[in-house]
Amino acid sequence: MQGAEDMRVNPATGLVAQVLTHLGKEWARSVTAVRQAVWRPTEVSFEGEDGKDEDGLTVDMHTAFWKGVVSAGLGLFECPEDLENVPVYLPKPGASRLDLEMVGLMLCKSLISGHPTGPGLGRLVFDFLLDKH
Repeated sequence: MQGAEDMRVNPATGLVAQVLTHLGKEWARSVTAVRQAVWRPTEVSFEGEDGKDEDGLTVDMHTAFWKGVVSAGLGLFECPEDLENVPVYLPKPGASRLDLEMVGLMLCKSLISGHPTGPGLGRLVFDFLLDKH
């Protein structure tokens, strides 16, 4: 991944975009590859920075991802005006279905590995999964 600072400045071109692209490549390879990627331990390294991932870099990556994924620049989620105090983010009309699916995979990965997910999205997903349509 690019340098940590570059990724935190602009989620649309930084960390979030790189994570979604990485998961999308796994998805294109096969469903089995995605399932393995979700369960495989995450190893994060930032280009141009020394350091071995002893879970600190992974925690930073998950935290930055969930903070950035709801940014307006990505166009994936929006917070309805009447819920801005909560906050609850909903998929934005016209958002890329593939990107939303990759966000779902990242949510699974974060939950499986016990890493932060950020406010709003986790509840939406759990409510959806529990709804008996």
